Amino acid sequence: MSGGLPDHLRYLDIAAGLGRNSIAFSISFKDIYCLDINLRLHSDATSLNNLHAIQASAEILPFHDEVFDLVSMFSLIEHVSHPTRVISEAIRVLKPQGELIIQVPNRYSIVEPHIGLPNPVFIPSFLRWKVLKIAGYSWWIGNANTPSKKRLKELILSVYSTPEAMKESKIVYPPEYIPRRFRLVYRVLYYIGLFRLLPLSYMFVLTKTGAK
Repeated sequence: MSGGLPDHLRYLDIAAGLGRNSIAFSISFKDIYCLDINLRLHSDATSLNNLHAIQASAEILPFHDEVFDLVSMFSLIEHVSHPTRVISEAIRVLKPQGELIIQVPNRYSIVEPHIGLPNPVFIPSFLRWKVLKIAGYSWWIGNANTPSKKRLKELILSVYSTPEAMKESKIVYPPEYIPRRFRLVYRVLYYIGLFRLLPLSYMFVLTKTGAK
């Protein structure tokens, strides 16, 4: 035992970014592995004694089979070229009865979470690039191919065809999690309940069973 936790508790944060998820989970796991193709961890994350920083691709995870109790992918699937390969790799390194968390922005949300602006998917395609360029977000066009909730379920089940092992939920962020410049408008929409109908994100939690 270490700090009251079983020795086997390992968490893999794929596309860790600044490591905020790793920080949140650090009190529950003995070992935290932050993986990203470009590591830029916050100092609060790098100061954790149980954190291991790994620079690698999500498509080829540098781990043996069945070594993690929890694997998460937050806002990753919309940025990769081969989403099924990424999902398959995450499941491969997960222990039986371990959980995989996949969070993805709502493709049809009113606000696009990556840029905090009205969702460009509703802008006619011939105007989309021009509008985003003026707003300073032209990078969004080639870097955010967000699948719909239905499409994401299809991608997951094409790799791991056990629908009873998967749960889905809506994510409604508290106003304090929203960038300050958008918080007032968001707070109004939040309290009238709009985001319960059109959430900013969806989350899927898959429990790895004995069968694939």
